[in-house]
Amino acid sequence: MTRTHSKKRRGSEIFTEGDWVVAKNLKGQYAERNGQLGHVTRVNRRLNAAWRVVFEDKAFLWLYKDELELASPSALPTKDTQGHDAVHRPAHYTGFSNNAEPIDIAEHLNFNRGCALKYIVRAGKKDDEIQDLQKALFYINRELTRIGGNQ
Repeated sequence: MTRTHSKKRRGSEIFTEGDWVVAKNLKGQYAERNGQLGHVTRVNRRLNAAWRVVFEDKAFLWLYKDELELASPSALPTKDTQGHDAVHRPAHYTGFSNNAEPIDIAEHLNFNRGCALKYIVRAGKKDDEIQDLQKALFYINRELTRIGGNQ
């Protein structure tokens, strides 16, 4: 589900995680991104000055307020028949109260731990629940072997 801004914000428009935005006014090597659609995945809360925007080709940039504008509803990615975005917000990875997704956590973990997390979270929501838990266990065992622990 795409968030919309129904509340008035103080001062200039502020973007939040999950917002769909369009890049604008980019210069130099990044100018080719002008007009491209992306979604905000992280906010620089320390200064509230930059937003991490992931584009459809998975590349990302840290952009500033004057380099972004909210995407119009007609510009948003098409949804599947149940209203889910199968690329950016797949239904089997949603459902947390804070709108986090496993990728928000997994990108801070190593490969084995991130994969285990992914399969645990989606267990029972996609494919075979038992198979997903077995895959998670596979990656946990690989990680135990890697760090010298017993399986």
